[in-house]
Amino acid sequence: MAKKPGTAIVDWEKEMAAQAEIAAGGQRSSGGGKFFSMRAGQLTFDGEPLPGNQVPVIILADIIENYYYDKPFDPDVPASPICFAFAHSESEMEPHEAVDQDDYFERQSETCRACPKNEWGSAPVGRGKACKNSMRLAMIPAGVYKPQGKGRNAGLELELYDDTDDYEKSEIAYMKLPVMSVRNYSTFVRDVATNMRRPPHGIITNIAVVPDPRSQFKVEFEVIEEIDNELIAIIMARHATAKAGIDFPYTPPPADEAPTPVENKKLRRRA
Repeated sequence: MAKKPGTAIVDWEKEMAAQAEIAAGGQRSSGGGKFFSMRAGQLTFDGEPLPGNQVPVIILADIIENYYYDKPFDPDVPASPICFAFAHSESEMEPHEAVDQDDYFERQSETCRACPKNEWGSAPVGRGKACKNSMRLAMIPAGVYKPQGKGRNAGLELELYDDTDDYEKSEIAYMKLPVMSVRNYSTFVRDVATNMRRPPHGIITNIAVVPDPRSQFKVEFEVIEEIDNELIAIIMARHATAKAGIDFPYTPPPADEAPTPVENKKLRRRA
């Protein structure tokens, strides 16, 4: 797919470098679409396990996410966080406007910085936070891993897509990073910006879920290769679309499955 770089490509490269700096600067070390699942450390999409517990993608956009549940996790009871926030900068974090629009939700504070649920030691158990600080990623597939051979010696072969339609028309999917993996992603973005002068949407990334003794499992990121020149215009357009829509809010569970609605909302957005 590679083409000889011309003036237009050089301009795109400058834009990629500029966006790399923006992407790196937005990282800290610290529904409206289909999501990958990592339950019990198994990476799945649409209920199907992914070969090798990994997937090759182009990460189109990312956003910081805070979310707070007022009840322990129960796999048999659908639930959404009762308070949540999205922003590209931690200093801008405040509950999403949707939190004030349904009695299922309950705003915990005017801003995330001032929220007692966002303080260390506020978790019901341990020294962590009751409100979890995560990251939401928007991405499209860049290929598939195909099993090779059988038995214990079976391996995987990566087959990247070579049709521009695959990148232009693929459905955008989402991933919510485990709290303990946010630092991995932030470090990855900064390294790519420094060493390759590219933002996440300027490369093909391998995302893998691997065992971790501290947190059961973690998400790791690895560069596969830079996107080809002929894909740059397509990916830049998809990046703009993904960035504009990545902060879609949670919705309450179906009425017949939802927990008892929260009563006496403490705070409401000022008119």
